[in-house]
Amino acid sequence: MKRTGYYDYRKVFLSANNLNYTPEGMDIHHKDFNHFNNDLDNLILVTKIEHRRIHEQKKRELKNSKCIRPDFLNWDKIYIEYLKGKSARTLGKELGYSKSTIDRMLRDRGFKIRTRSEANTLDWKNRV
Repeated sequence: MKRTGYYDYRKVFLSANNLNYTPEGMDIHHKDFNHFNNDLDNLILVTKIEHRRIHEQKKRELKNSKCIRPDFLNWDKIYIEYLKGKSARTLGKELGYSKSTIDRMLRDRGFKIRTRSEANTLDWKNRV
């Protein structure tokens, strides 16, 4: 999957709504919190304050839950692919999650997160 520009969601939303720019004091929000999902029905226009509240609430929910993503059920596949050498970034892109979400999930379950240089010299000792 080739990643296009980070701000493509703005182009999608603005052109669909015949706008030249985001109105002052407003932000475009991804409803599913996945910034790679730039479908028009996933984008909404909210005030900057409301946008901040949405993300703060999501952070509180994640912090208070033991599981980072309750809908993310296939942990075994992630472990196996990670141990085979796939990076957290690649796994995140394939599964629709950020690298930091995959890193946090692995770290919470006892894995040492590899640096890029360590990724080339894989062995089973990477597990803490």
